[in-house]
Amino acid sequence: MAIQTINVANGAELKQALASATGGETILLASGDYGNLSLKGTQFASNVTIKSADANTPATISDLLVEGSSNVTFEALVFDYTFNGEAKWHKPFEIKNSSDVTIVDSVFSGDLAQGVSSAANGYGSGTGLAVNGSTDIVISNSEFFDWYKGLTITASTDLTVSGNDVHSIRSDGMYFDGNHNILIEENYIHDFNGSLTSGDHRDMIQFSKVLGPSSDITIQ
Repeated sequence: MAIQTINVANGAELKQALASATGGETILLASGDYGNLSLKGTQFASNVTIKSADANTPATISDLLVEGSSNVTFEALVFDYTFNGEAKWHKPFEIKNSSDVTIVDSVFSGDLAQGVSSAANGYGSGTGLAVNGSTDIVISNSEFFDWYKGLTITASTDLTVSGNDVHSIRSDGMYFDGNHNILIEENYIHDFNGSLTSGDHRDMIQFSKVLGPSSDITIQ
């Protein structure tokens, strides 16, 4: 069966395409801002790919929630956050209680806090991507910058985090807690921008046990 390709030009068309997709479709996004994207309880029978039609002029998403969903790939997109006074742990891009979700060749562009405090102003705010309670998640060949924390993964299993470029982060590059079966490889984590007047931990990779210990971890 041939893969069905659906071309969309705006957020409304994207939501319509996702509502009618059943599995196997590739949804190509023309350049532009697609705003907020929410997938809740969306169980595709097979993988649905959402990608920029032209990687040189990628589509932009300003807020993402994937919750209780499965079999979706995001490719060659820009996840672009604009600071608007939110707390430093704000999570504009989240994957929760989902499975078989892949993010590849994408950019998570953060923003610098303003009008908060001398310890926060001019430093990254928010979390680039937050994953919780999920399984079979792949995050690869993507860039994270200008965040408080680049990537947080908690209470999840069967994870691959590979080939990513993580830089200009205020606190932790990658934060893990209570996960199992994790492959972390070939990531470039560098040039953090920590607030020297704060109590931040600037760990490139941190494992915590707040939610319990992690197991079966490979870092290479």
